[in-house]
Amino acid sequence: MENIKVSNFRKIKNSWQLALAPITFFTGTNNSGKSTIFKSMLLLEDFIKSNNHFQLDFNGGNQRKYKIDSYSNAVNRNNRNNLDLDIKLEYYNNGHNICLIFKPKDIDEGIISKGKLKLIEISEIDKKNKLIIENTAADDYVLKLDLDFLSEPIKDSEKMELEELVLIQTQKNLLELDILELDKVKKESDRIKGHLREINSKKAKDNGKDESGIRLNKVLRELNISFDRAIDFLDSKGVVIEKKISAKIGNDIYELLRKEFMLDSKRKNTSHELNEDNLIDRLKNLNKNIIDLTKSINDAKKRISELNKKLKLDQTLKKDKVVLMPEFSLTDFHNDYLTIESVIRNILPKYLVEEQSLFGKTDESIEIEKAYKFGEKIRNIMRFSVDHLSPHRNTQTRLYINNNMSSDINEVIRDHSINPFSKTSKAGKFLKKWMREFDIGQDFKIKQIEGVATQIELTDNGLKVNLADKGFGAGQIFTILFKIALIIDLKVDDVRKEKKGLRHVGFEEFMHTILIEEPEANLHPALQVRLANLFLYTFKEFGIKFIVETHSEYLLRQSQVLVKEHNEKALDSSDIPFIAYYFEKDDLPYSMEYNQDGKFSNEFGPGFFDVSANLAFDIL
Repeated sequence: MENIKVSNFRKIKNSWQLALAPITFFTGTNNSGKSTIFKSMLLLEDFIKSNNHFQLDFNGGNQRKYKIDSYSNAVNRNNRNNLDLDIKLEYYNNGHNICLIFKPKDIDEGIISKGKLKLIEISEIDKKNKLIIENTAADDYVLKLDLDFLSEPIKDSEKMELEELVLIQTQKNLLELDILELDKVKKESDRIKGHLREINSKKAKDNGKDESGIRLNKVLRELNISFDRAIDFLDSKGVVIEKKISAKIGNDIYELLRKEFMLDSKRKNTSHELNEDNLIDRLKNLNKNIIDLTKSINDAKKRISELNKKLKLDQTLKKDKVVLMPEFSLTDFHNDYLTIESVIRNILPKYLVEEQSLFGKTDESIEIEKAYKFGEKIRNIMRFSVDHLSPHRNTQTRLYINNNMSSDINEVIRDHSINPFSKTSKAGKFLKKWMREFDIGQDFKIKQIEGVATQIELTDNGLKVNLADKGFGAGQIFTILFKIALIIDLKVDDVRKEKKGLRHVGFEEFMHTILIEEPEANLHPALQVRLANLFLYTFKEFGIKFIVETHSEYLLRQSQVLVKEHNEKALDSSDIPFIAYYFEKDDLPYSMEYNQDGKFSNEFGPGFFDVSANLAFDIL
């Protein structure tokens, strides 16, 4: 996974889009949404690995980690109150963009327990080939698939008709929004004009004037100007009045003269005049909005017209693009296996055979094989693997009960009991190497106690020591190292089986990302620095990626040093292995962006790097 975009989920009211590096850091204020991204990725992995891709439920293998029990609790609270209930999860994976949109499904006593797939769109990076599955009514769906996606592409220069149609529809949607906004702005403008008329009427009454006008000679005395000067000024403004000193002028002309000739010190500072100025400024802004929106609407209409002409021309000059559009119902499938892959394999061959008049004569057995391979391709495009380690990774206990999954170390021990690795394997050597780096020992032993409990024994300078006796920090970092070692062994085993032809390894078997919250917990600053070295080493040697939520200044400072060293040696400085995001409580997260020298191009928010310096100044 190289990019993720999350909309209307938990803390995220609108949309957050984050590019992901081999090692991505999340830092910033508490309750600012860092964990929301973790939760979305864990939920998304559960959905992708589930047997029902037309339902979003909250009881997958990661539920204990993301701790969301219903669709109602997944939707952003503010949007939920406004009945904006669609959740959108989008990510870039294995050369494709995958977009998933969900809507409410089951509602029981006001609680939405599950979500329903509204739309899935899978597209290549160049947007040429797409697969779309869209809900049309109840359990009915339509699959829209560019034939080039299923088979070999025809020509790189050809544009998809579906893409042009989507672009036209997008322009129409934007046009509709602009028209609605213009109507709203015009109504507000009319409302303010009404207020201004009321204010002018009140001022006229306050000044002894009426709507029929005021004598010019009275205005001249009030403003202390001559008749000729007033006439010359009005002529310059294109205002024509009866050129008699006894002539009557309207309130608008009076206001024009008053604003030009009355000194500020003589102007009345009444509340309705102050309010009038505010309203006039607001009216000016609204008029500007009306002009801008009118231009935008005209431009959109012109753009839609151009796109329609282009589409018609493409249809005339080019070979018609073939889009498969089979319809299906979920009632035609077994509820226990409703994956995108299974739908493709079941409906495509039948559709192609039935529509031979459109696609040419075909053999059903060939189409079945083609659909099977394409379904497998889509599965591998969608799938990814994430593992999560919480801030509470370990408990200081001498025995870990095997059926107790209350902490990460218990899960790691269980995984090791199922797929143990030897000390001489790459995983075992990795674990011992980094145990030494973090000063927690030189060797380890995982001892099973009568099948009901496990003991972790470390060897430190020749002495056998229970992990609990090494301190809480040692237990925290050992859990991280143990988890990484298990994934290393899994990846090595996958590659070995692939080489022997014992299994086919899809993309996801090689793509692992570990989400770690506060890896610096209970570690000395000098050891916090080594965390950055650990993450970079693991990625370079084994291709394992990390997303790290941290408040450690030492960890981030060391990443800057590593970026500087990387840029001094690398021929291409664009492949920086780190990216850091700062999360503000009431704002969007932003990238810190490493410069060539390792320094950040953006500033951290207050209360991070500046705390230690401020405290140092306080004691001077």
